[in-house]
Amino acid sequence: MVTEKIIARETFIDRIYGEMEITDPLALEIIESPTLQRLKHIQQMGTYNRALPHINTTRFEHSLGVYYLLGRFGASREEQIAGLLHDVSHTVFSHVMDHMIGDQLEQNHQDNIQHDFILNSEIPRIIRRHHVDHEVILDDESYKLLDQKLPDLCADRLDYGIRDSVVCGVTNPDQTAKFLDHLHFIDGKWVFDDVDVARDYTEMSMKMAERWWAPAWGVLQFKIMSEALRLGLDSRIITYFDLFSTDDEVWNKLQDSGHEKIGQYLAWITNIHDILFEICEEEGADFTLQSKYRGVDPLVDLNHHDHTVIDMYKHHFVARISQLFPDFKIKTERLRQAIETPHYVRIIA
Repeated sequence: MVTEKIIARETFIDRIYGEMEITDPLALEIIESPTLQRLKHIQQMGTYNRALPHINTTRFEHSLGVYYLLGRFGASREEQIAGLLHDVSHTVFSHVMDHMIGDQLEQNHQDNIQHDFILNSEIPRIIRRHHVDHEVILDDESYKLLDQKLPDLCADRLDYGIRDSVVCGVTNPDQTAKFLDHLHFIDGKWVFDDVDVARDYTEMSMKMAERWWAPAWGVLQFKIMSEALRLGLDSRIITYFDLFSTDDEVWNKLQDSGHEKIGQYLAWITNIHDILFEICEEEGADFTLQSKYRGVDPLVDLNHHDHTVIDMYKHHFVARISQLFPDFKIKTERLRQAIETPHYVRIIA
């Protein structure tokens, strides 16, 4: 992400949204803080870029993207700042940590530690310097633009969905612009105003879940990296605090350690598409593949469409895509089961 500094403002050139001008002095100071700057070196998609260098989106650009979307859809200043900070507690390689601690179905390790992580950083001092209560910003459960439970959309899910899909070649910026043009926030819910656009977004989300967010090779890569981290910690090659450094720092420490098993793991990660593995029984398995299903089932405003009314928000008649198109519900459940069910695998070559 390229930046152009102007007095009291900064213009970010984003691969999805184009120019994003930020003028809030609090946001600008947080962006320049070490805590936010670290996210430039944390890959959004974990270890994928070790095997596929073009998959190179970072937590930093995602955080700025969430900030931008919140502003575009009318969030308060406090909610925008919460969006800017929502991923600062991610450890190296992002959700690899969830696989290491056995939280692969929920994948909320960073959420569980976020409050304490921020309190122990420079962020509260920066916020107080701008006469804002940092506890208000950290109370992100009240920020419905920023976060919603699956299968709903939210600014966080929306940005990583369209950003990852562009980086992975599933969509393009023109298509993502169309998604945003047909989205609204109505009485606490994200709602599409066009059934066809909502269906296209749902299809994109399912493709991402199947091909990129939880394919067998990707989950295997995360599991291998989680074992490399565990071995690195057990062998005192890295420390707990290293987990809050950067991807490259930890990777280089592990690679330079000379540890034979860790070296093999890193080679497997780099050459993941050359690895042959087979499904086997739990006993004798090298790894268990299981992950979180991230597909969405968005709401659609039906006021101007000839469909059965399902629910109503402030005089807006809405339904989910799965309610309008039962085939999506069947496909979603099959895909969810495939991703969330444990699969035991053994490396054979």
